[in-house]
Amino acid sequence: MKHNENYQHMAREVMRKRLADLDAKAADRNGSLLTVQEVAERGQIRELLSQTWRDCPECLGVGRVRFAYTTIVARHGYIIARADEDQPGYTPQEVFGTSSTLELAKVRAKRLNDDLGLGEKEAYFIVASSLRAQSIREQNSQTERA
Repeated sequence: MKHNENYQHMAREVMRKRLADLDAKAADRNGSLLTVQEVAERGQIRELLSQTWRDCPECLGVGRVRFAYTTIVARHGYIIARADEDQPGYTPQEVFGTSSTLELAKVRAKRLNDDLGLGEKEAYFIVASSLRAQSIREQNSQTERA
């Protein structure tokens, strides 16, 4: 892990703990209510932790699409790829390097998704929607050729 990635990961952990504290305080019916500042802080932390959206190039920058990281087989091992929700295929992310084993690559992808605020199940559904879109595209192209 690079030096900056380590600090980024630690910062996200601190934000997750603070969000959990604020959520617990908000859920406590016997305690005091959240202050206006705490409500704003809670919303901002939620937004920062759930940055799983990016601009959609097919929508000319107008739309936004959710994404998650997954593991794919590469020439010399396994690499991380970004899967866009309901968009066909994936985009290899060579910036994260190559892993020699599938398990190591899965751990890296899980950590990246955790940093985005994505649970394992949610990331799985995003990747599955991308694979489904790719399958539909391939079926349509075969139908057009026939």
